[in-house]
Amino acid sequence: MKDGHHETLWDFVSSLFETTNEKITAAISGAAILSPAFPTFKQTSDTATLLMPILGCLWLLSQIAFKWYGHFSRPKDGPDGT
Repeated sequence: MKDGHHETLWDFVSSLFETTNEKITAAISGAAILSPAFPTFKQTSDTATLLMPILGCLWLLSQIAFKWYGHFSRPKDGPDGT
């Protein structure tokens, strides 16, 4: 940049997105503009809406099962097993 003027178009464009916030905002805006071009996003979202609660329940049940197994399979502390 010379005297407040940009030498090339690339210098001008890159100066628009200097901070992280500006870069994130530009990426999200670009994705929003391009999203109608990809109709499978809706299908993916619908599938995730269906599967996420099921997968969440399975994960929670597996965590409970591992805790339960760990609690009851551990040797007891006392000499008489208590």
